[in-house]
Amino acid sequence: MPKSTPHGSSNPGLPSLSHRTFISPGYNWLEMSWPTIGFCVVIIGVILATQTGRNMLGSMADALHHIVVPSDSAAVRETDRVLIVTANPNRQLEISATLSPRGLDPLLARDLAGAGSQLAAHSQAVRLAVVDGALPDAGAVVRRLKSALPADRIVVLLASCRHEDVGQLLLDRL
Repeated sequence: MPKSTPHGSSNPGLPSLSHRTFISPGYNWLEMSWPTIGFCVVIIGVILATQTGRNMLGSMADALHHIVVPSDSAAVRETDRVLIVTANPNRQLEISATLSPRGLDPLLARDLAGAGSQLAAHSQAVRLAVVDGALPDAGAVVRRLKSALPADRIVVLLASCRHEDVGQLLLDRL
């Protein structure tokens, strides 16, 4: 009969229970959690990206681009503008109230000379021109604008145009 060891091992080639050690992976809690944390961050990022839309992602990409790529300070781009040609203050107000919240700063002119000077000063920034058809020289203003802007960026508001229709007419042109 084989001789037994003090801790119950009957085979002399095997270590006793007191000498057995359990092999652990050697990670602490924080090290084992990194894959889980990373997975959660990716899921949260995907959810935020789908909920906020492309505008937020595009603005984040633009901000990152401006941080990484140095820009020439002399090439500062002027904000988009709308040229409003009318002598009617109520018309000016309703056009400005419709387009200003959409990022178009108003440039005001009352006649052909005013429209020409505004175009000369801000020709690259004028995105849209709105002409009140009730002006006596509205035809001349439109011809002058067509020489500087594409026809689809010129809106003529006829005298018969109702107040309720102006906003939708302008928004359709944006």
